[in-house]
Amino acid sequence: MSSYRDLKVFAIAEEVDNEIFLLTKRFPKPEIYSLTDQIRRSTHSIVANIAEGYGRKFYPQEYARFLTFSQASSHESCEHLKAALRRSYCSKEEYIILDDKLDHIGKMLTLLIRKVRGDSLTKNE
Repeated sequence: MSSYRDLKVFAIAEEVDNEIFLLTKRFPKPEIYSLTDQIRRSTHSIVANIAEGYGRKFYPQEYARFLTFSQASSHESCEHLKAALRRSYCSKEEYIILDDKLDHIGKMLTLLIRKVRGDSLTKNE
């Protein structure tokens, strides 16, 4: 692997980042400095922390730390997305699709963190 861009999780995160950006363009103007800004920042943070962590790949603990930040940002994005659904800024269908993608990103990051740390993977976890 020659770049973070080769990581599947990066590609999916980048896709979700763009989808969230397009979704939030429809949010009401009063939300621009609150929910719109928060969900855009947290979703872009997923992508940015994967890239920054990869830049520290020769230091596994640092790499894993940035992947953990990325994972935390995916959870934050899920919560902002729930708020958007509650406020009727997105449809239930849009919510389900994006929430599923964010959940998938989180699971992929868990596996990548374990791999970077050299943790053993067991079926019972």
